[in-house]
Amino acid sequence: MLFKTAKNFEEFKENEKLARILIFVLSVIALIGIYLCFRLDKNSYQSGFFTGIFSAMVFYLIKLFRLSKNESKLKAEFIKTYDERNILIQQQASQKTVSISIIGIGMASLISSIFNMQIALTLGLTCVSIALVFFITIALVKKRL
Repeated sequence: MLFKTAKNFEEFKENEKLARILIFVLSVIALIGIYLCFRLDKNSYQSGFFTGIFSAMVFYLIKLFRLSKNESKLKAEFIKTYDERNILIQQQASQKTVSISIIGIGMASLISSIFNMQIALTLGLTCVSIALVFFITIALVKKRL
C-alpha cells in the first residue's frame, strides 16, 4: 500500500482511505495539468507527462476502490504488505538493484567519455549522487535501529 505504518488491520483500513483521498487529489491536479498543457499549447512532452501521471493515478485508484469493497481482499493485501518474508525480499532486491544501477551508470559514464565529455560528467555525477543517497540511507537506517 501507500503508507506502511499501520500496526493492525483497522489502521491499515484508515491508511487505505487516506491513500484514496490523496491519490484522488493528485489525479485532479494532474488533470488540471493536462488541461493547462492543451489550453496553453505546451509541447507534447509536458502533456504526455501529465497524461501518464493521471493514468497511473486512475489505475491505482481503481485498485484501491476494488480492495475497499472486498474485505477478504483487503485482509490479503494487509498480510502481503506486512509479511516479513516479502519485506526482506524487497529490501534485498532493492539493495542489489541500486548496486547494479551504480555499476551500470559508472560503466556508461566510462564508455561515453570516449564520445562526449558532457554526457560522461552527467552520468558520473548521477552515479555519485545515487551512491551518496544510498550510503546516507544505510547510515540513517543503522542509526535508527
